[in-house]
Amino acid sequence: MKVRILVVTVALAAAALAVPTSAAAAAPAPMQSATSGPPVLAAAVEPTMSPPAEKVLYSPLGVRSQRCETGTLCVDVWDPTRNTYKVFILRKCATRTLHDFHNADRTPEFINHQTPHTVTRFLGRGGNVLVSSTAPSYTTKIDWGPIWYIDVC
Repeated sequence: MKVRILVVTVALAAAALAVPTSAAAAAPAPMQSATSGPPVLAAAVEPTMSPPAEKVLYSPLGVRSQRCETGTLCVDVWDPTRNTYKVFILRKCATRTLHDFHNADRTPEFINHQTPHTVTRFLGRGGNVLVSSTAPSYTTKIDWGPIWYIDVC
């Protein structure tokens, strides 16, 4: 019985020490502002697609400075990790999932030089067709914002 009283007494004493004795002590410490200090920039992420493109090039002018060969779809997107356009050259028929494709205040473009009358579809998140292009087409501007997939062929 003495052991139980001793344990309860010690527990009560510890609890009493943890309780603040003044209003100032009871006030929580001020939160630091999330904006205090230097701004934190998001890490740059390289745009990719899966399955991957058959060929990738880097060019300051994007698809405009590339020869998009017959039988290919060429698309460009700004690559902030290299500070230039990344040009994807697609030959095989497949639906490709886009990762980190952003406009980045640039003007992304594509050229559809697939076999004549072949249709490429640029799809939204739900698989809905947002843009379609029938080959052959010339340099065309595109907004990557709502596009999640490219259905080549």
